[in-house]
Amino acid sequence: MLANGDKRDAAIYAASNGLWSHALLISSSVDQEFWREIVTRFSGAELHAGVAGSAGLKASYTLFSGAGPTASESNETAREDAEPVVDDLFAAAHITDDPSSDQWREVIGAVLFNGKPTDLAYLDDLGVRLTSAGLTNAGHVW
Repeated sequence: MLANGDKRDAAIYAASNGLWSHALLISSSVDQEFWREIVTRFSGAELHAGVAGSAGLKASYTLFSGAGPTASESNETAREDAEPVVDDLFAAAHITDDPSSDQWREVIGAVLFNGKPTDLAYLDDLGVRLTSAGLTNAGHVW
């Protein structure tokens, strides 16, 4: 596929066969949106919810993929672009009925320590999501 210049199909083939290093490298040369898609697939396949440390890695990989708004976008456009990122970060937090298995703390750490300054805007939306999920104290921490 690469010999024919079909990078997109080559990356999809690699991802479908668990060849993640190839899939990530190839997809990074296609375009930003496609690379984010492959990073998301990688995170879903390799980092399982509830496993210690997976929430922070998933959140970090989401941020590393360049997902979300850019500084030059309008507030309304940035808000719309941020929604899928907030969805991914909230999912990484692994909120359950058992508070001892929640991993929102790891996600906070990932955003604070690995995010760009523009990524800190996600914290407000995550706080609202946690509060609406009944985790008032966690929402206030965000």
